[in-house]
Amino acid sequence: MPALAIFKNFTTRPFGGDDLHIGCLILGFYRLIQFICLAPLCLHYYLQLIRGEDIYVNGIPPWCHQYDLSNILPFFVDDMLQYRVFYSGNGTEYEAIMSFERGIFGIEFVALAVIYFAADITWICMVWSASSLGTPTETNQRDKYLRKLIIFKMFVGNVYPLLLLVFGVRKIFLLREDNYGCGNGTVPTKKPDEGYWYGFFCALLITYALELLIWPAIVANHVMRVLRTKSYLVRIRAEGHERRVERLEHYVGMALRFFQCITCNRADFRNQGELKEFACHFLGIVLSDVYVGLRMLARVQAEEKLNMIQQISAQITEERKTNIDMPVVDTPCKQLGDEDINNPFPHHREFLSNRNSMFVLCSSDNSIFDVCERDVLGSNNAELSLMRDAAHFARYAQLIYSRLKILVVDEFMLGPEVAQFKRDTESLYNREFKLTSIGCEYAMLSYATFENGLCSTPYAILVDEQVKNIVIAVRGTVSLDDMVIDLQYNPASLEKTGQVCGFEGHGHYCHKGFLTRAKWLYNDIKKNRCLKNLASEQSPFKDYPLVLCGHSLGAGCATILSLMLRPKFPSLTCYAYCPPGAIVDDEMAKYCEEFITNFVRQDDMIPRISQKSLESGRDQFLNVISRIKVPKIELFFDVRNPCPDSALSARNANVLRAEEDVSQDSDFYEQLARFRAERNENPLTALNSANLYIAGKIVHLVDTKGDRAYVAYWANRHDDFNQVIISKRMISDHSMMEMVDVLSNIHLTGRRGNSSPMVFYSSMNITEEDAEGDEDTDIRLFMCCSNPDGKFPIALSLLAAVSLGFSGKSMTLCKFFSRESKFSVNEEKVTDIPVSIGLFSYSLMISDNATENVIASKYCVPYHLDRDNDWHMQASRAFAFLVVLFGCISFLLLCISTCFPLRRWAWKFITCMFLLTSLFQGLVFLMNQSDLCTNKDLDHGVPMEIESECHIDEGATEAIIAVCLYFLAAIGSMHFARSKIKQCIDEP
Repeated sequence: MPALAIFKNFTTRPFGGDDLHIGCLILGFYRLIQFICLAPLCLHYYLQLIRGEDIYVNGIPPWCHQYDLSNILPFFVDDMLQYRVFYSGNGTEYEAIMSFERGIFGIEFVALAVIYFAADITWICMVWSASSLGTPTETNQRDKYLRKLIIFKMFVGNVYPLLLLVFGVRKIFLLREDNYGCGNGTVPTKKPDEGYWYGFFCALLITYALELLIWPAIVANHVMRVLRTKSYLVRIRAEGHERRVERLEHYVGMALRFFQCITCNRADFRNQGELKEFACHFLGIVLSDVYVGLRMLARVQAEEKLNMIQQISAQITEERKTNIDMPVVDTPCKQLGDEDINNPFPHHREFLSNRNSMFVLCSSDNSIFDVCERDVLGSNNAELSLMRDAAHFARYAQLIYSRLKILVVDEFMLGPEVAQFKRDTESLYNREFKLTSIGCEYAMLSYATFENGLCSTPYAILVDEQVKNIVIAVRGTVSLDDMVIDLQYNPASLEKTGQVCGFEGHGHYCHKGFLTRAKWLYNDIKKNRCLKNLASEQSPFKDYPLVLCGHSLGAGCATILSLMLRPKFPSLTCYAYCPPGAIVDDEMAKYCEEFITNFVRQDDMIPRISQKSLESGRDQFLNVISRIKVPKIELFFDVRNPCPDSALSARNANVLRAEEDVSQDSDFYEQLARFRAERNENPLTALNSANLYIAGKIVHLVDTKGDRAYVAYWANRHDDFNQVIISKRMISDHSMMEMVDVLSNIHLTGRRGNSSPMVFYSSMNITEEDAEGDEDTDIRLFMCCSNPDGKFPIALSLLAAVSLGFSGKSMTLCKFFSRESKFSVNEEKVTDIPVSIGLFSYSLMISDNATENVIASKYCVPYHLDRDNDWHMQASRAFAFLVVLFGCISFLLLCISTCFPLRRWAWKFITCMFLLTSLFQGLVFLMNQSDLCTNKDLDHGVPMEIESECHIDEGATEAIIAVCLYFLAAIGSMHFARSKIKQCIDEP
């Protein structure tokens, strides 16, 4: 927060500079895909290199039919013997003129790809670390690093994949020339562009190509944005879509006006759906700021609640000691599986039978929590009847959403596009069209409309013969049109509506959107005459009282509609479930207590949303954002960890600074100060400043112990719902389906005997559980070559790199041992044949024209297949593989230690890895016991013997050096691990 500006018109919106961790994760996953393609290629070309399978003889590649080293040159002594015997009869001479070269395309490509992969991973880690600097409101420290890193990536880093793509495509083109280098008329034994490795190669090139497509996409996006600003194109687009674009822009514009109250911009938005303008005036707040801000606001609210509970707990304990009528109960408070924690509050549910009130946490105008006493619904006849009727009519508020239309389509034989169900006047009084299939066999459908628009809303008129009522059920929010109505929260005068409908509306106001829908409902009811006919003198239902019900938006519309219909139906009652928090003004809300009852469940946010609560919540949110003193990434992980009540204060103090310590030098604070000054200078008009509340009486259903055993009490519209409670249940508690279950299963407690108040605390659990502290809570940043542990890890990294170099070279050479072979027949020496051998190949032998002897060349060729049966050689190769694996892991950890502080266990792990690497490097010398370095008897009709002896050659010398260096690195790592342990012990 805010978005990072790379250039004048190029930013990272909708992400802030401290949100680039998301981009790093995405790019890191993309690099992982590339690594999956690159690793098999590295292994394939490495095995080709050490086995000598990439040697071209006289320009002929190995996959050509005419390429056959075994028919040109001898290999081992036994093969050479057969070769000489075969050619001795015809006097064939050795072919002395012969050229050798190595095909290095694969090695070059994978080397460049590995370099790019390592460099880009380093860049990703640096961006991750730079994004972790500063706080959400203090951006200067990180922006100066991020801007340079992103510019470097744009103009330098993206050139590399282009070069790799061009290099790979060109080499494949050259590889396929002249029939893969075999000439015309020859069929290659195996094409080089076949097999699994070529599939990985193509996949890797595709990833490079996709990576480069981001730039054409950015250019195309800017071009489209320019074209959309042209008035001619906008006009064509609107006309071609029958003005649907204009309608959508109207919807979005209404949404922007709603969010205007929670932003820091008082200018009127142009109603053109200009999202960019809206985003630019949002004080730089991005989506991640909303997430962490709301989570922290929830913890701040929880801490304030807990502080208030702790303040009154002593008073309650003292009251128990002094009040004879309120016995002290030492029952432990059950929470989070802890049965042994004593709570200063008793289990109030056991005492509800003789208490008539309860204490609840409410918030005052300045958003400070306080303790208020509220009356609990008892078991008297009036309240029992109220809850029974509320549970009964709640089913209608639920059925109007979808099940009623399904019934009309399926059972009443109307089409799926039906917009209205209407009965003739003659059949209106017949007891048919009952809702038996959906569990309401006592209800009869008289009229229903499913039309939904900006003004129209679905509703139904039914006759309930069980409780003998005429019911009007209004649907809640489902469509985009409904959301637009919800957002039209501006107060509208009821004066004209009152004059038409016959109630006093002068000086009273209501929700503008709900009034629009209620007017349409009133006119549609008057137009279809269904309600008038049902209440006429000829109707058998004329004595049935009228009941209105609805949920959410439907509750708000039913409330206004009940005001409009009450002059004609004085016995009207209305049941509003989860109503919006801003419906009518305070005086009108008090008047509606005679016939309107609202039901709110626990932490439902909709009844708490009003102009006043949104502005209060906005101020609290911005205040919390400005108090954050840690990087957002650290706060993100902190808010996701469960926080016990006893650790709230400590955890909040670790990430939030005190309000008086908020820095006033940041750009965010300056914008916030300007906004507050502007709000003070430009107060709202009298109409817009009218506070709207929930109309009528309010029953608040609370789950006091988390076991869905709800308690109902009479709530106050001023103090109980003037602040949005941020909790996990704030959305789920708005469900109408669950509201039906709660009302159907609730059991009211009685009011008898004692009148002493009972204590209740909402959504809070007091626990003495100690906060579990982490070993290290600071964020460990990855900064390239930042040397968090000094320069010693750099020296160890260089030592490990040299060791790996010696190991790798010794394994790839075919000169690990020099082999002296003496060929004898009948114990008479015939010839000496010197050969150099390695783990995977041996030196190619050529003829020397001057001496006519066979000498070793600089080229390596693979062993025959029968050499794979030697277990000494197989063991040496396995240990060589472990040397490379363990050595690379150790080297990688050391490289990380130069950029990122490692823990003690990591250094111990590095020490063990180096010791094992040194051991495995020494065990490679088991090759000296293989068949290649021992005597061998041959049976060709006469006694023959090959006496072989291996001596240390260039590869073995480098392997010995690698053993010493690995062991030295292990000693250095062990020393550093001990110093870390000692440093930890010395720290207080």
